[in-house]
Amino acid sequence: MPTEQDTVGKKKKKYSYKVHLIPKNCKGCGICVEFCAAKILAIDESKGIVKVIPDAKCTGCMLCDLRCPDFAIQIERIPAKETDEAPPGSPA
Repeated sequence: MPTEQDTVGKKKKKYSYKVHLIPKNCKGCGICVEFCAAKILAIDESKGIVKVIPDAKCTGCMLCDLRCPDFAIQIERIPAKETDEAPPGSPA
């Protein structure tokens, strides 16, 4: 387990995540919608397939990707800039 001294001054990588849907593979079963921890997926009633809710943030848990029986979802991890991690107890 890292101590306070181990983490002071180290760079910490942050990531964002993007959900890629493959409409031709989606049958609209809703399994991914039920397992989505961030609740960013919904069934598009007009098309009968899954959609990503606009402006929603994926947490990258990958539960939707892992549970989809038709491989209709892929999660892309996008690296952000490295940020300086503030030492514990210091003002942010």
